[in-house]
Amino acid sequence: MREQFVCKSPVGYIYCSFTGGALSSLDIRPRGRVPAGRFSPEQKRLRDELDDYFSGKGQAFTQPLRFSSGTPFQQQVWRMLLTIPFGETRSYQWLAESVGRPKAARAVGQAVGKNPLPLIVPCHRIIAFDGSLGGFSCGLPVKKWLLKHEKSECGMQDSGRRCPGGQFALHPGRSHLI
Repeated sequence: MREQFVCKSPVGYIYCSFTGGALSSLDIRPRGRVPAGRFSPEQKRLRDELDDYFSGKGQAFTQPLRFSSGTPFQQQVWRMLLTIPFGETRSYQWLAESVGRPKAARAVGQAVGKNPLPLIVPCHRIIAFDGSLGGFSCGLPVKKWLLKHEKSECGMQDSGRRCPGGQFALHPGRSHLI
């Protein structure tokens, strides 16, 4: 059974879908409405974790994830995105090399663009090799906001350095795939 809920955030309305208790899709839209009602335990946990993320408390997402779409290659790319720490960015080229396809930066970019869980599977942390932003399925203004938010929470101002202790990171051992 598929459950859905909406929550408001600083970057817009976040529409989430759950399948079998696991988060299966997420979309950020500029407009929306948060319906009144009760939240399931999974929805409440995700809402609380999103609130923590946006308020800078630095807690990890623990919501189980389900990639119910995508090719094996796309899912491999999405899993690799989970290893990029909060406050850091990587290039499409780095991602291609990390999945063992060093000449497939374009294919990797297409896989990143099809990520069904932006923000939770942090595709906003992928930028072009030259430092330009590249794309983002939820829009470049949202990507810019997220990157700026993460750098400010790490005490960095466009330094490009690693986020010091207290990282907010998505680890496959914490936010697990079903």
